[in-house]
Amino acid sequence: MKDRIRIVDCYYVTVRDRPGEASRLLEHISESGLNLTAFTAIPAGDEETQLCFVTDKPDVLQDAAANAGATLVGPQKGFLIQGEDRAGVLHAYHLAMSNANINVYSSCGVCDGNGRFGFILWVEPDDFEKAGGIFNIEV
Repeated sequence: MKDRIRIVDCYYVTVRDRPGEASRLLEHISESGLNLTAFTAIPAGDEETQLCFVTDKPDVLQDAAANAGATLVGPQKGFLIQGEDRAGVLHAYHLAMSNANINVYSSCGVCDGNGRFGFILWVEPDDFEKAGGIFNIEV
């Protein structure tokens, strides 16, 4: 089966690194009925965490964040890649970017335990169209 690649938008907010910060925002998102495509929380410096959200409904996400008192930054465009899990798949996509002299500045992925994977690659905006060409995607 061929991998599915599509463009996604990521929105983020930097919060204090303390118990409950992600939960507070996720509660508002949950109450809005929004289904997230992806979520990550990563350290962003001294006592800060960056919460990143990917969804197909950015207006609902923005409203939920505003209701929680948060202002989201974005969108930052990325490539969501999904397919049958196999050894070396992440390397193959990173290598394709490297061979085209495109820097992947962030990547996040997971396997579902049932033979499928999904990950997101983020490249600099100036390289986005070039990367889309490698993936045969109109950007």
